Amino acid sequence: MQPQAFSELRDTGIEFLDRVPWGTHMCGFYEGEQDHTHMAMAFFKAGAAAHEHCLWITDRLTPSAILAAAEQNVEIFPYTEWYRPGSAQPQFLLEQWHRKLARALKQGYAGLRVVHCGADTFLSDRAAHQARETLLERAVKNKPVIALCPYPLKDLSLTDIIELSSTHSFTFFRGGEPGHEALATANRYNMLRTATAEVIHEIRNPITAIRALMELLHTKPEFHAYSDLFGRVIDEVDRVEQLASQFLNLARTCAPPSSAGCNLNAVIDAMRPLLEASAAKREQMVCLQLSPVPDIPCRPSEARQVILNLAQNAFEAMSANGILTITTYDQYPYAVLQVKDTGSGIPPEIMAKVSTPFFTTKGNGTGLGLPVCLRILEKYGARAAIDSSEAGTTVTVTFPAADFGNSKGPR
Repeated sequence: MQPQAFSELRDTGIEFLDRVPWGTHMCGFYEGEQDHTHMAMAFFKAGAAAHEHCLWITDRLTPSAILAAAEQNVEIFPYTEWYRPGSAQPQFLLEQWHRKLARALKQGYAGLRVVHCGADTFLSDRAAHQARETLLERAVKNKPVIALCPYPLKDLSLTDIIELSSTHSFTFFRGGEPGHEALATANRYNMLRTATAEVIHEIRNPITAIRALMELLHTKPEFHAYSDLFGRVIDEVDRVEQLASQFLNLARTCAPPSSAGCNLNAVIDAMRPLLEASAAKREQMVCLQLSPVPDIPCRPSEARQVILNLAQNAFEAMSANGILTITTYDQYPYAVLQVKDTGSGIPPEIMAKVSTPFFTTKGNGTGLGLPVCLRILEKYGARAAIDSSEAGTTVTVTFPAADFGNSKGPR
């Protein structure tokens, strides 16, 4: 297969989605079973027209759906059989996906098109569901596969919808009425979020060029008289870059690849010089209390971003001689991170708004720091709790452990 095959755009058959590249893992919310069947059949019809092998993994089939699937030559595989007892090992399931794709390619198909109906498992066993979605993401990524995971809106809360959206490449809604205002608005919001991420990504390139030019001019003797001005421009460019980065992270919804992971202690240990330098500028202190912890599935760069943001908030909450304490400990199957300051605490009226994007009490703040952190934690199934009093604030983050061996980080 040619390398460029993975950038090919495939027709989804779903009216407002147009085409998507191979490797897309999408989530579709629907209102009624008729919407579910219509969405799946439109998806499969486009796949059959593009000579793709169509696979429907589901336990939710009506007689009319079975008949429609037969007309499109769709292979139906019961969900409970695909995940039968005794086959739950990740490697076995991943190889099962790979075998299915290899067989389709050997038979001359262009690729594999899957409708993966895991709604019942999501409602009854979220841990198992998350593991299966992560494996499907791995099976789809960089392969000639596109997957659609449908979920019924009537069974889901807003929190459920947000959680499911964060584990797929993108999300769309399909209602029984084409003009359904709420679903149309949600789809427009989803497309706007994707477009915003793309625009912000493009904006960062000229920002980098502007900063490099200012740095160059700043070093030229003939421009020495403008040194302060260049310094202020560089500071403002850095602020725009920070805002762009935070906005981009907030807009992203892609699930992380399960192969990425890190150890909290290793990340914190690498950050030690930066944390100590930040504390010294404010005449504050840093105390690290690191106990052996299991590895977590979070990317090192994202773990660093969470820790840095929490530490920065702690520094800003304290006066001179304040102490920032960062603690880790093992609460298997979780790794726990605590960031504690000796500030004056967060007032209740502020506490209720700290996770709201753009809300800030700082004159030069963006209000995106903590929402971005929470977004990162959501992706990895981590939880955050804030305990605040007049004696200070403690943020406790609980990460699920990853199966990356027995590395415990620095001891």
